[in-house]
Amino acid sequence: MGKSETENKIIQAATDEFIEMGLDGARMRAISDRAGINKGLIHYYFKSKELLFSKVFEVLFGVLVGRLNAAMGEENHLFDKIRSFVSIYVDAIQRNPRIPKFIISELNRNPERMFKMMNEKKKFDATKVFKESVAQAVENGDIVEIDAHQLFTNMLSMCIFPFIGRPMIQFVTGMSNKEFESYIEVRKTEVAEFIIRSIQKK
Repeated sequence: MGKSETENKIIQAATDEFIEMGLDGARMRAISDRAGINKGLIHYYFKSKELLFSKVFEVLFGVLVGRLNAAMGEENHLFDKIRSFVSIYVDAIQRNPRIPKFIISELNRNPERMFKMMNEKKKFDATKVFKESVAQAVENGDIVEIDAHQLFTNMLSMCIFPFIGRPMIQFVTGMSNKEFESYIEVRKTEVAEFIIRSIQKK
């Protein structure tokens, strides 16, 4: 087994352990058992549980941050930013649905630690760029007066909830797993258009 393959196995096993147990409850022995790798080998690659947690966070959070920063950084209209944001965000979580649960669980367990890690990973303030785009759209008369933070929260909530609430949604609607995946595909455009319609000046 090569170095990169070994590291990937450790990170995948650690992700499962951290999601279930959190940083404080996770054990390196449990991670080694999940990965089927000697505990000493894990310590060779990652000197401590905290360093391994930081790597898992970097992988999961980085999936979102890089792509979302790119979407927000584009020189385009607010509506295009909303469409890009929703499509990229939903697609990223669809590929790795453990991201919201991991981040939200750790935010509840230790918000100060998570905020510190998130601040270290983000390359620029995407919400600041979004706020500027909202202000410009209001000034141009394209949208109604709206608080940018409220709008951003609405976008995040509508993107994240279906993944967090999937069991409840499938139970209430009777959707099969295949139908749910189709439903998520539709949301990549439906959420953006719903939001745009709600703020667009008639």
